[in-house]
Amino acid sequence: MAITYLYDKDVKSNSIRELFLSVNWLLGDKPEKLQRAFSHSDKVITAWDGEKLVGLINSIDDGSLTAYIPYLLVNPDYQKQGVGKALVRMIISEYESYERIVLLTEKDTVDFYKKCGFVESPSIHSMIFPQQKKASHT
Repeated sequence: MAITYLYDKDVKSNSIRELFLSVNWLLGDKPEKLQRAFSHSDKVITAWDGEKLVGLINSIDDGSLTAYIPYLLVNPDYQKQGVGKALVRMIISEYESYERIVLLTEKDTVDFYKKCGFVESPSIHSMIFPQQKKASHT
């Protein structure tokens, strides 16, 4: 397996869909929105096995202090083979001069990020605003 890593925001929506659905993320059903989100990210690094998108990481930053990592995905067939760690190392190297790199993660992936050098913040608590469909009034 020879994985190729590319800095590329222009990822086709069908490749994004397949990758997101491979890890059972429902956002895979919105590939056009994901494609638009990645095109507006500051950095996107992709991992390819030939023509197959097998991994992706992206970041959004403020230009000098803080970078955020919204997504890291690796197709389950390629997990535990160093693809995710390589993507994390690559994105971190882009922000060496920044004060902090922030990510939100599911509880079951905390150990992976700790192995990549992240630490849990005692002072930051994550909050989300749930976007719900507004009921239409007739």
